[in-house]
Amino acid sequence: EHAQKMLQYAKQAENLAEKYEGGIARAAGYSSLYRAYKTLADIADNEEERPKMLTTAIDAAKKYVGHAVEGRTGIIAAQMRLGLLYEELGIRTGETDSLMKARESFLSVIRESLKRGYYFYAAAAHVSAAHIEDRLESYMASAEHYEKAIDAYEESLKTMEYKPLKDRIQEMTSYARAWTQIERAKACHKREDHAQAKENYEKASGILKELPSYNYEAPYYSAWALQEEAEQLSKQESHEEAIEKYETARKSFDNAIKTLGNTSKQATEKREKERIEKLEELAKVRMNYCSARADIEKARILGKQGEHLEAAERFASAASQFRDAFTPIKIEQERGELEAVYYLCRAWESMELAEKYEAPDRFAE
Repeated sequence: EHAQKMLQYAKQAENLAEKYEGGIARAAGYSSLYRAYKTLADIADNEEERPKMLTTAIDAAKKYVGHAVEGRTGIIAAQMRLGLLYEELGIRTGETDSLMKARESFLSVIRESLKRGYYFYAAAAHVSAAHIEDRLESYMASAEHYEKAIDAYEESLKTMEYKPLKDRIQEMTSYARAWTQIERAKACHKREDHAQAKENYEKASGILKELPSYNYEAPYYSAWALQEEAEQLSKQESHEEAIEKYETARKSFDNAIKTLGNTSKQATEKREKERIEKLEELAKVRMNYCSARADIEKARILGKQGEHLEAAERFASAASQFRDAFTPIKIEQERGELEAVYYLCRAWESMELAEKYEAPDRFAE
């Protein structure tokens, strides 16, 4: 109800602002409209309505940028806000075009901030650009942005005297350092360099363990390091060792879920709570993944022993687990990987049945 009233006043403000040629008065009208539609987007119950609200908020924010007068920061804060709006729209709709526009906005903020010596803004924009690259699965590009964010944070500390803020920025610097390792690990996983991915995840976990605001994330990435070790053993066809390591990783993800659950109960900020719950959900997916991968290794052993029917049943069981794992997932990266392994299991199942019954059509399938 209040948001709707807010929108009515914002529209009146825009109509009044349109009478001015520019400056603060013109900018204020667009700012009011942006805030109203962003608020409506935040509280919308209907998922279809949210992108519409965000699109209108973006239109108002773009007009605001043309007239922004924001003291020392000038256009920087307005451009950052526009980038975050495009990012949110891209996440909601899955449209790459919106993510690309978000990246352009963040790169613009970086250029302007560095030119004017606003290193903290530059660091924040680098972190946001890293988020975009991660969503586009450009993991090394994401890692490079985190590295540049670290440099900018460290530069900002040189002129900062307020100790609580310095402590916070030092922690953010270390967090960016951990994410540099995580993004490198993702890149290694993508090219199946599991040994290096394991090492990167271990480094990230070690950094996170020492950060009071983020140490609850450490067990999750420690468990992922174990999963990468299992992947490497599987790649080397050390099936028995891989099974054991997948089981260890599964238990570690279970422990990570408990840690995240306890942290979620203590979280006071909505955004932090949502982030923890999302990580908890991903840890559950990884648990199921490790169980299914252990089944695959068992099936591969049976296949090599000539037990083709039993192997086919194991592959079918693993395929079912993967299908159940990826069906509720909205994150494209996670879903894509699990869906690919699901089809691989179905193919292996058909292969084992082809061997068992000497059926050419099974090979074709």
